[in-house]
Amino acid sequence: MFLVSTAFAAIQGALLRLLGFAALAILAPLYLLAPAVAGQVPELLNPVYRIALWSWTPFRFSTEGMRSILQGTPGAHDVTTALWVLGVLLVAGLVVLVWPGRTLRPAIPAPVLSRSGS
Repeated sequence: MFLVSTAFAAIQGALLRLLGFAALAILAPLYLLAPAVAGQVPELLNPVYRIALWSWTPFRFSTEGMRSILQGTPGAHDVTTALWVLGVLLVAGLVVLVWPGRTLRPAIPAPVLSRSGS
């Protein structure tokens, strides 16, 4: 559970750092639609939902991994896949968050030439 929460927090932070407020266009569907679809049994999903949502959502990996652990098969390939995918998400998100940003040089004011008409 710690890996899942930190991986998603890192990816969310990385998207917000890279895209700013525009990241909500990615995060809103991800957090609103994907968990509901990922929580379903894949065989019972409509094929359109399976291709359009279930196939790409990272929530699928955490759900399948947790389902295998709860069923008493922690050595299943679902758990290994979930650990790899969530680990990569965590590392990628942390790299983007920690990577130094571009430093903005302070603007040097132009010299003001005044005409002294006196």
